[in-house]
Amino acid sequence: MRGQRVVAAQMPWSGTAFGILKVSCGFAHDPVGRGGLAHFAEHLIAAGIQRNFGLRPNAVTDSLFTTFTLSVPGRDARRMCAAVASALGTLNASDEVMEAERQAILIETAKLEDHPMARLAPAAAGRSFPGCANFLTDRSHRAAIASISRREVQDFVDSIYSSSGWSLTIVSPQGVDETLHFVEEALAGVTLRARQAPPTGGRGVNVDLSGLPEVHLLAMRIAGGDPAARKITEQLLVGRGGLVDDASAGAGARPIGLAKLRCIAAEVVVAAWPRSDRIASGLAAAKKLFSEDESHIDAARRRYLDAVAYDTQTPARMASLLAAYAVGGGPWPDLTEIGATRPLDVQVAVRDAIKSASVWSISDGTMTRE
Repeated sequence: MRGQRVVAAQMPWSGTAFGILKVSCGFAHDPVGRGGLAHFAEHLIAAGIQRNFGLRPNAVTDSLFTTFTLSVPGRDARRMCAAVASALGTLNASDEVMEAERQAILIETAKLEDHPMARLAPAAAGRSFPGCANFLTDRSHRAAIASISRREVQDFVDSIYSSSGWSLTIVSPQGVDETLHFVEEALAGVTLRARQAPPTGGRGVNVDLSGLPEVHLLAMRIAGGDPAARKITEQLLVGRGGLVDDASAGAGARPIGLAKLRCIAAEVVVAAWPRSDRIASGLAAAKKLFSEDESHIDAARRRYLDAVAYDTQTPARMASLLAAYAVGGGPWPDLTEIGATRPLDVQVAVRDAIKSASVWSISDGTMTRE
């Protein structure tokens, strides 16, 4: 398929088709000093799909990817393939569309800036894992969004969106061969661009802590080469009955926030609680328990298998699992393969994650490692 990754699956009993396009372009690719270009590109491309196909995708930009998701009645799978493929073509937005999307982005940015975890999570993660700093913070702000020009967005899209930097996942009632034909047909009408290296360097995490609540923060890095081992580790640490739940129960407090921040080949998880000595001691006890008692790993594996078994029964969730697999963010959703994950791989991932964990407190705008 001309160098890109396409994943297709058939669900003949479903009346709905789902398509997920993941482009290797996120806010970590924004040029230094011009935060917000990736987010602007997402909005203008989504608006173009709506204008040309009558379908408005659900779109989101994180540090490394922009994701466009569409769902249509199964009989419209061909039109959906054409719509998502068009995101890789020429960007053509009028001044009116540019300004309408600018206002939408400003509203989204204002809401995000008002959420404490938007500052708490990057602050803890950046101090704990400086090597991931390039990928932890969306540096867009309202002043930057207000000054971005249409030409800047066009140049940014031309330099980043390409045939070597995306994956497409389709789950539909049609057979796989027919779906792949739809995709080939859609791509035939798209001029794919050569990828240029995105600008890098000069990116630190500099978070203003003033006005933030007094909290305790836990930051952990989940890494490892096996996607299933990483997912089981994530389940053990932040899933139901995991380390964060255990620490909260021991301290008699509920987390006020949980964030997952993506960086290269790893994910940084940050949890926040109201500042309390009981939380600090509860986290210390939970870290010791989960690093020494391997029965927690078996329980986490069972919970993850249950979740995958449930998710593979609906096209939307199945498409999400396959899209994650396509970019290395999750395993192939086969219960037998996941169940065969080597215990040693999970043990190593869990121990490394717990070893990486650090606890911080914020008080009067000052952040201190416990």
